[in-house]
Amino acid sequence: MRRRARLILNPTAAAGVDLQGRVQNFVTRLKALGWEVEVCPTRYSGHAVALAQAATDCDCLIAGGGDGTVREVVTGLVTRFPDVAAPHPIPVPVAVLPFGTGNDVARLLGVYEDEQVLAAMQLGQTERWDVLDVESRTTEGEWEHHYALLFVACGFAGDLLRHTTPWVKRVFGSRLAYPVGFMRGLMRFRPFQMRIRTVDREWKGEWVVALAANAPMAGGGTMQIAPGALPGDGKIHVSLIQAVTRWELFRQFERFVRGRHIGHRKVEYFATDNLEVAAEPPVAVAADGDLLGCSPMRVQLLRGRVQFYSGNRV
Repeated sequence: MRRRARLILNPTAAAGVDLQGRVQNFVTRLKALGWEVEVCPTRYSGHAVALAQAATDCDCLIAGGGDGTVREVVTGLVTRFPDVAAPHPIPVPVAVLPFGTGNDVARLLGVYEDEQVLAAMQLGQTERWDVLDVESRTTEGEWEHHYALLFVACGFAGDLLRHTTPWVKRVFGSRLAYPVGFMRGLMRFRPFQMRIRTVDREWKGEWVVALAANAPMAGGGTMQIAPGALPGDGKIHVSLIQAVTRWELFRQFERFVRGRHIGHRKVEYFATDNLEVAAEPPVAVAADGDLLGCSPMRVQLLRGRVQFYSGNRV
């Protein structure tokens, strides 16, 4: 019996580079392995969520794009299977065909090349990831749900993403785009007045960023945001960076790149399973390379919720 896959493709991934030839080659090779493939291009932000929700007759979903596309596909699955809970994963696995700028999910899964994706799907080799369940506010003040795989953050992370524009990604490429966005955001930097809480601790004052990580890296592998973290370890790895000067923030970014920020005297780093952040005035919420409303923000962990085709040997 032939297996059925829906390739949810973001045509604007990779800063608009034409992906038609690569997609056609991938689909041809996947069909040769016995798969039926339906290619569904996205037309607007959030369309991948709807396409994933509607794929009720598929044995696999393929996220063709960057980390934001993967996040939307997983969001569609999580909302389609609301009653699935640990220790059971969502029954439909996800394959990642990396077309984005950062492609951190693909890097962590060991499927950065098309051949690795095809091999993982052929072998049926999967690994389970936790999912960050995020609540934030819209600009109209309404609560809305989001899901993330790598990180969610309030504070300077939003400034960095705002300044990592498609033009920056196209000109500087995956390795330099986020450092360039950081430098552009640094010129307008100011600390944020925040109240941060977990189930048993609370902090108030001026902060640069409150970041909850589900993975060890972000920004195309350029930032080691949570050294030693694993996407399936059942923990939220939190970094809280206190207010610093622009020069100190530049030095903190250097530490972030190397994963050495966690021992700094102005950084709180710990593991938890929930986080709440409020700010006055409200600040942007960033998740997996996208901006998702604004604070206040609530984060919880959905353990082992999604399964990805993986090239890692486990």
